[in-house]
Amino acid sequence: MFRVWRQKRHDCRQLNLLSDSGLKDLAIDRSEIPSIVHAGTNERRRNHGD
Repeated sequence: MFRVWRQKRHDCRQLNLLSDSGLKDLAIDRSEIPSIVHAGTNERRRNHGD
């Protein structure tokens, strides 16, 4: 469990390092990063027309 938590923390940090335009290219809003990392991309709170 610790490794999973540590990986998710790392993933959040990496996504937060991206610029706003980089996140926009990925169709991710900065406020969605925690939910994407912790719940996975299939469980996103917002629908981007996928």
